[in-house]
Amino acid sequence: MLRSRSSRLRLAALLAPVVMAGTLAACSSDPVIVQQPIERERVVVREVPQSPTVIVPQAPPATRTEVIPPAPSMQHVWVPGAWVWRDGWVWQAGHYEQRPYANARWIDGRWDSTPAGWRWTPGHWG
Repeated sequence: MLRSRSSRLRLAALLAPVVMAGTLAACSSDPVIVQQPIERERVVVREVPQSPTVIVPQAPPATRTEVIPPAPSMQHVWVPGAWVWRDGWVWQAGHYEQRPYANARWIDGRWDSTPAGWRWTPGHWG
């Protein structure tokens, strides 16, 4: 038997609550947990290559005063010069380096006096 479109819509409207009630009754009483994607903070881990320990028998000379030229960009940081040991003290001039990541800061290297001699701790990004 053919029904008109309007009578089919009325029948569907009348049956919808019954169908929904039956569907809900058939569902388990356990809550449905929908997991949303979790936004995780991105952490960048950078390994600092290990430098060989340098111990020198004599203290380094006084640090030289350097004229620091203008930075090439806001992303460049001045790395000051330092004395290095190459069978004698040699001055290594300062230079600019580009930051490896936003807000990176340069921590200067230094010579520390130890019972064994003067030990170099290299500079690094922090």
